[in-house]
Amino acid sequence: MSGALEWLRENRYLLTGWFWIAATVPTLLWLKDSVLWVALMSLYANAATGFAANEARRARKNAEPVAPAEQ
Repeated sequence: MSGALEWLRENRYLLTGWFWIAATVPTLLWLKDSVLWVALMSLYANAATGFAANEARRARKNAEPVAPAEQ
């Protein structure tokens, strides 16, 4: 796999988290007459999910392998 694709694969959750943060600006500008609170909370939830998924991926990558249970 090329270096750029590998980087995108490893950082996809971090990128989606930042995407949702960036989407806050258009939401504030163009959706200010709508239910703004719901829109902002949705953006926050999507960003938080992206960052949490990134942390989970990093934790799984850094975790020590678990030996299979003896039967």
